[in-house]
Amino acid sequence: MNSLELCQIVACDQQGVIGKDGHMPWHLRSDLQYFKECTSDHIVIMGRKTFESIGKPLPNRLNLIVTRNSLDNYEATENLRFCSSIEQALAIATQATAIWGTRVFIIGGGEIYRQTIDLCDLIYLTRVDVRVDGDTSYPLDRLSPFHRIACSDVVEENGFRFQFETWQRTPQ
Repeated sequence: MNSLELCQIVACDQQGVIGKDGHMPWHLRSDLQYFKECTSDHIVIMGRKTFESIGKPLPNRLNLIVTRNSLDNYEATENLRFCSSIEQALAIATQATAIWGTRVFIIGGGEIYRQTIDLCDLIYLTRVDVRVDGDTSYPLDRLSPFHRIACSDVVEENGFRFQFETWQRTPQ
């Protein structure tokens, strides 16, 4: 059995806010392109609310959706599966490594990030230099087991300044 390389990918403000009312508080084309480059041809795991906010399975990825709702309410398609738990999603991801590889991206939302951060090897963090009002956040206070291994130059777009950071779990 191949072991998974579990990653989170997220964009947040200075306080960890990632969304409000099911939407991201910014539209950053460069960040969306970065997200696409990182996650294409890999497995992505997300919560049901994140999936519904996107509106469709992400192309060129195996989309695993975690929901507390009855799985009878959903229909799997070629690259879309519904799971009742993170553990079930990780089991499906493990079975799919021959096709999709071992890198798996957790893409939200807030509850899924909190449930998986202790399992992650890498975090791809777009840090937006702003404070916004929101109802969903990323657990920035739980980054202490990680160290930053990469940071881009500051990017300015649509009135926002942001950087792409990569964080790796510190070996024990």
